[in-house]
Amino acid sequence: MKYFLFLNKTELWIVKDPNLVPKPRELILQTTNIELLRSTAEKQQRITKVHDKVARKRTKWHTDEGRRKIAEAKLGDNNPNAGGLTSEHRAKISRTMRGTRRGENNPMYNRRHSYETRRKMSITQRMRSRRWCVEPSGKTHLVDPRSFILPSGWLWGRLLLSCCETCCSSNKKKNENQNDITPYVKSSV
Repeated sequence: MKYFLFLNKTELWIVKDPNLVPKPRELILQTTNIELLRSTAEKQQRITKVHDKVARKRTKWHTDEGRRKIAEAKLGDNNPNAGGLTSEHRAKISRTMRGTRRGENNPMYNRRHSYETRRKMSITQRMRSRRWCVEPSGKTHLVDPRSFILPSGWLWGRLLLSCCETCCSSNKKKNENQNDITPYVKSSV
């Protein structure tokens, strides 16, 4: 669709149909980009009035009515992802993405975070409240102690060792090591 920017005496006209502009008129610009016409009209210093006869106003965001229409158009079976991704589609994505971030293709290849960036990341990690806990099977978890309630049998920390196991196992090892040591006796021949 073509849009026109006309000059009529001291007024600018932005129109779709040139017949709307009263004569005498001078064509300044003809294009399909309405934003370009509007920005050109704003730049004109000598013009006092701009008549914008194009109803379509472009904005960065969709209007509420536009959002509603888009949502209705994508409901149910009209949604391209209504049934989820097929296994063939998943396989194709996997093949396409495989190895795209390895080696020289990685954006951070041969680069290093600056000191300032590393400092910011360090501060952010320290501000996060996290603690290690371990479940009875020995599996460890990093959790937020403010929101995580420790289940029975779980302990705070990274190792699951009761007091007796710690003391007894270390004492047994000492005793075993002492029994294994036999004095070196030089045989006389």
